[in-house]
Amino acid sequence: MKEIIALVLFILMSILMFVFSNRREYTALLCALVYVLLGILPADNIVKSIDFNVLFMMSGTMIVVYYFIESRMPVLAGNLFVWGQYGKV
Repeated sequence: MKEIIALVLFILMSILMFVFSNRREYTALLCALVYVLLGILPADNIVKSIDFNVLFMMSGTMIVVYYFIESRMPVLAGNLFVWGQYGKV
């Protein structure tokens, strides 16, 4: 029964993240809190359940993407692809 509740909560969280895309962190934290309150995730296993490798890999990717966009490299690549030169803008 807990598996079905966990699946329903996960699907609900995914829908809420799509609808409220600017508040994803609150949606994820709320869902995690519900998991703990319902006993799906025992409170003593919270820290053990966090996969820090994935968390840091995603954080690193987000940092690289941020600086890639700030460098305006996608604009340069787009101009190169469309116009065949660096600055037709």
